[in-house]
Amino acid sequence: MVRKSGRPANNQRSNVRGDRGRRFKRLSPEVYTKNSGLITLTMNEFLVSYLLRIYHAFHGDILQAMVLGAIAHHNVSVLSRQHGYDGARINKAIAASGEEAVLAPCNAFSISQATGIPRETVRRKIASLVDKGWVKRDARSQLFLTDAPAAEFGTFTYETADEFLDTAQRILHGCEKKDSSAG
Repeated sequence: MVRKSGRPANNQRSNVRGDRGRRFKRLSPEVYTKNSGLITLTMNEFLVSYLLRIYHAFHGDILQAMVLGAIAHHNVSVLSRQHGYDGARINKAIAASGEEAVLAPCNAFSISQATGIPRETVRRKIASLVDKGWVKRDARSQLFLTDAPAAEFGTFTYETADEFLDTAQRILHGCEKKDSSAG
């Protein structure tokens, strides 16, 4: 069961996100209430644009995008933290030892558990991702991301990060402006 918030009924967050690190500034309920119109509209502009870009990039198959993202996150999250999120160091570690030696493996079951997407649906999406050359399976059916998605989506990721930071800055600036004009 999913609540109105979009979180599972047990109020647990998805396992896909993992450790997001410390937040620099939390949004208090008071600041949110005072600025809810600005925050809601600005976030909606970003999220709708982002979801439409995903929709088009994956030819309407958003579940495939979610499965690919979950596999990628699972594979590289520990390695990324170990190398300070430095892309060059991560790529060097992979090149030196090979994907299967340094990436955290996953399988259809773990991806289903992390995302809440039914296992059979995950299996079909994985088969399609393997056919595209974006994911590979080892002899034990463990899943590993290939280099292809990074090449395919590098610009997409850059543009998304840029838009995300712009959205965050607009929200912060709007909240600060409203707060300073109230005082």
